[in-house]
Amino acid sequence: KRFAVPRACLAFLARHAASFASLVLGDAIPLYARLVKLTTHTNTDIKKYAFAALDALVDIVVDDLAHGPSASALGLDGLHYFMQVFLGLVDSSRSASAAELAFAIRSCGKMTRPMLAAHGAPDQVDKVLAKIFELSAKVIDPSRSTESIVVLIPSFLWAYASALDVLPTVHAVMLAELERVIGVGLLAFPRLWPRQRETLVLAFSSLFLALYYKGAALSALLDRVVYQGLWITCSSRAAL
Repeated sequence: KRFAVPRACLAFLARHAASFASLVLGDAIPLYARLVKLTTHTNTDIKKYAFAALDALVDIVVDDLAHGPSASALGLDGLHYFMQVFLGLVDSSRSASAAELAFAIRSCGKMTRPMLAAHGAPDQVDKVLAKIFELSAKVIDPSRSTESIVVLIPSFLWAYASALDVLPTVHAVMLAELERVIGVGLLAFPRLWPRQRETLVLAFSSLFLALYYKGAALSALLDRVVYQGLWITCSSRAAL
């Protein structure tokens, strides 16, 4: 019961922050710094709800900046601040925890929308994706433990889905990366707990929905992964 009040406050912020977005934006940067400190709290529930509150804060920041820096409350300085923070976490992947890294990956994906609004061309979005691709090649590996993979893969898929929403076309490099990450996810899927499977399925669904609006990209990806997924799942004892 010692942490019941801060836990309730964080849960309220995570669920209802959008209802008082203008107040959140007024103190977005100091609030972000405070929530980041809480993600290192010794209490597991506090850490969990702090990350949920951070996700809610980033959603509000993205919605504000997506109108363009001149029309947003945070402006270009706010965009640069948050992008530097998130890319800094990605660059320090060796020292960051899996939960911190997953949050940074999701946030980089979400920030592609305001970046496109600010710069008007997908060049900066491509640079962010290149960073995420590089990180993915390091950490999404079948040889890693299932626990670390299941934390990171959904965040990569959600980040790619966010980027696909703003990119005009889907390049072959992106399809190859999606095929690789999905393949590792399918390999881990039979060994996951039901809640972990649900999270991964939601991430798959978000990605496929984003690809649905990109012409033949979804069909091209499914051609690559469906047989692979069936073979991995049906050959696993956990699936029998």
